[in-house]
Amino acid sequence: NLEEESRRLNRRDDQDVTFTHETALSLIPSDVFRFDLNLARRYADENTRSIVNDILANDFGFAVEVTPDNATRLSGRAQYSRYSDGNERVWGQIQFAKRFTAMPYLWLGATYTAFDFSKVVDNGYWNPDQYQSLEASVHFYGNLAERWFFDIQGGAGYALSEPGSGGFVASGTARLTYEFDPLASFALYASHLVSYARSSDDSGIPQQQGDDEPFTRWSVGGQLRLR
Repeated sequence: NLEEESRRLNRRDDQDVTFTHETALSLIPSDVFRFDLNLARRYADENTRSIVNDILANDFGFAVEVTPDNATRLSGRAQYSRYSDGNERVWGQIQFAKRFTAMPYLWLGATYTAFDFSKVVDNGYWNPDQYQSLEASVHFYGNLAERWFFDIQGGAGYALSEPGSGGFVASGTARLTYEFDPLASFALYASHLVSYARSSDDSGIPQQQGDDEPFTRWSVGGQLRLR
């Protein structure tokens, strides 16, 4: 019953300490090639249900970036994730971008993303069996004033999830950073996501037929970075 469930969650809150991290190892053999190995432990999704249920994911990722010149960039990323509820995900992404201006910098490009979950479960995070999207991308960043930097990224296109539906997707992130010195900085950021390829229902089960309302999410926060 609800009383017993509440006591169980309270006991778990008193006893559990959840450790999350994000670690990256980079190898840059030349100006043309860059290789990254990424290891992370994170919550399955940024919602209350996933956090309360302690659904965590361990990510193992690899990325390759090719920059044949200072105005062209091509990258590929692959990631395997294992979830604490036994689920698994294989994720991949290919990006191409071309720089059109400098100081401030303006990049335009395209991004293809695909991933596959081993099973569809209802544990609070979105996990379709298959997902694909193709989006146009923009990245605009530069120096705003002395020690102040801005960074704006966005994308829009079409996505298809199975089970689920296909439709318009768009996302954007804005970041304002103050650099105390080359080794320390603080940033404020805000991001927004809208997707007609998933249900506005916040359950983890994709809907066979899309509803009239898209899935939307706002995120705001701050980040202190020490190098």
